[in-house]
Amino acid sequence: MIRVPANVGAQNPPILNSPDTFKSTKNNIPALPDLPSSCIYDEFNSTTGDIIDSTKNNIPALPDLPSSCIYDEINSTTGDIIDSTKKRDELPRIRADVNRRLIEFSSKLNEVKRLCDIFQKNTVAYWDSKTEFGAKLNAVATEIRDFYGAHREQTRSSDEFLAKMDNDIARLREPTEEVDEMASLVKRNMELELKVYMQSTKLKKLEGWRVEMRRMSPRYSYPSISQLRNMPSANAERRRPEQKCSNGLDGEHARNQAGVLELDYGSPARSAQFPNLSKGSDTEMEETRDDIDEAMRRRHVANEETDEIVEKLKKNVDTFIKKISALEGLLRDEKAMVEKLQTDMAEKTGEHQTIQGFMSTANQRAQKEIHEKVQLEQKIIKQKTEINDLTAARQDLQRRLDEANRKLSVEVENGKNLQSKFTAEIAKTHLLREEKHTLGEELEDKKKLLDKLRGWFRKIKACANDKTLDSYLA
Repeated sequence: MIRVPANVGAQNPPILNSPDTFKSTKNNIPALPDLPSSCIYDEFNSTTGDIIDSTKNNIPALPDLPSSCIYDEINSTTGDIIDSTKKRDELPRIRADVNRRLIEFSSKLNEVKRLCDIFQKNTVAYWDSKTEFGAKLNAVATEIRDFYGAHREQTRSSDEFLAKMDNDIARLREPTEEVDEMASLVKRNMELELKVYMQSTKLKKLEGWRVEMRRMSPRYSYPSISQLRNMPSANAERRRPEQKCSNGLDGEHARNQAGVLELDYGSPARSAQFPNLSKGSDTEMEETRDDIDEAMRRRHVANEETDEIVEKLKKNVDTFIKKISALEGLLRDEKAMVEKLQTDMAEKTGEHQTIQGFMSTANQRAQKEIHEKVQLEQKIIKQKTEINDLTAARQDLQRRLDEANRKLSVEVENGKNLQSKFTAEIAKTHLLREEKHTLGEELEDKKKLLDKLRGWFRKIKACANDKTLDSYLA
């Protein structure tokens, strides 16, 4: 009986995880000859021990079919393949996300470019408007300076003209005073003419009374004027108080006026009580003759003095008329001058009002230009603020763009790494598949060899009918 050692099942079976183990096992198993049926029992006892010993020494104990380590490795490889497949499936999504980010970045870049173009246009328009406004402001300043210079010249000429007019008015006031004096003299002359007219009326009455006296006494011879002047008068003492006047015009006029009044008021009374010369006495005739002589003398003296006064008055009147005519001509000239000055003043006033209107218009334009300048400065400040905001937004966008580029670069690097890793996993998968195929082929060979050994052992069992071998082969 063939005994199998007890330590055969206790030995650690080798792990059949490499092709070398199977090859060594295959090479160490001897080829069993085809035993003829007649010699099986004869040869069995001699060869069985050797076969069993060689089998025991050279054939290792076969483990259960491919163990857990191969399945674990296959499962881990399958998990890696699944992860690689998932990553490969996620790669289009990552690429789509990267493309979407690139499109967003391109749109943002186009927006930044558009904003930069708008900013450039606004900057160019701002500098153009600033240049144009500076030119307009310089033109307005030049116009205002010219206008103020012209207005200053016109004001100076107006002041000179007003000073000249004041001088003319002051100069005209002196002839006006002279005219007033001449007017007072003319008024006095008119009063004197009225008095002369009254004296002439009284002289006419006196002449009528003398004619009446001549008619009443035709035989009386009247003395001459020189005789009457040299003739002593009985009324000399009565006349002396009246002749104590001044030798001037007013004194003679007062004296003659007194004599005329005496003749005017005294003669009619005497003529009314005139005595009858033919019937009176010689004494009365003498007294009457003396009175008549005195009256005639006084009349002739009054006539001469009156003629002198009249001549003087006529001369004075002619002189006054000439002076008045000259003054009237001067007054007309002065009135014309005053009217001309008033017209010039009205024109100057109109020009001054026009200048004032132009000044107000210029001030309004200046205020408008200043207001426009303030608005433009505010607009410039607003544009500067917008430019600063756009610059800040551009910097922020540039920063975000740089960050997006950095993230994109990182994602691209990650994608490249993932692609390389995926390629490595695919290569590893191919290697694992090849190794799996090789292991499968080796396993099939081992299964075939094992089936062949089992067939041999069955044949041996059939030949030997050994229970111990049955237990071993079970």
